[in-house]
Amino acid sequence: MASENDYINYEMQKRTEPLLGVVIHNDASELNANEWREVLINAPEERYVQGIAHYYIDRNGQWQAIDTENIAWHTANQIGNEQYLGYEVLESLSSTDEEFLLNEQETFRVIASDMIDYNLEPNRDTVKLHLEFSETECPHRSFEIHTNWKTTVDGIPDEWVINDLKDYFISQIKQYMLN
Repeated sequence: MASENDYINYEMQKRTEPLLGVVIHNDASELNANEWREVLINAPEERYVQGIAHYYIDRNGQWQAIDTENIAWHTANQIGNEQYLGYEVLESLSSTDEEFLLNEQETFRVIASDMIDYNLEPNRDTVKLHLEFSETECPHRSFEIHTNWKTTVDGIPDEWVINDLKDYFISQIKQYMLN
């Protein structure tokens, strides 16, 4: 699927506060970008309130659900929603590790482009994880693969584990910013 900019059929509020960074999510589903588009593009507001990110990304493509100038409801937290862009790494429940890693890489590429556009430097303040804003296991699959922390068994990770994953994400995003 090529990048789509046919946003959801609902007008999200424009961001009035400065953009502070990005939040990386794992979607906790088996859906790819095309399937998420079908589920969300004409969904009712009640569905969006449950959570919706700016981007849905897999190794075969991406769907941008919301313009980056608008707020998304992706962190269950006012600052996270209003001042951070949300990126869903897809197929966290259905892909092999190799496929999921490719989905992550595509996500890092998109994030790098947006960080360049918004003049943001990848660091621990600008690159956040969903669980830093609300009580969740997200990004569960990324934790498992990169830190061997299983949020379903081990619970919310310690700060050093969170920073370990963030440092990996930051290094990957920086690589795409250099190219």
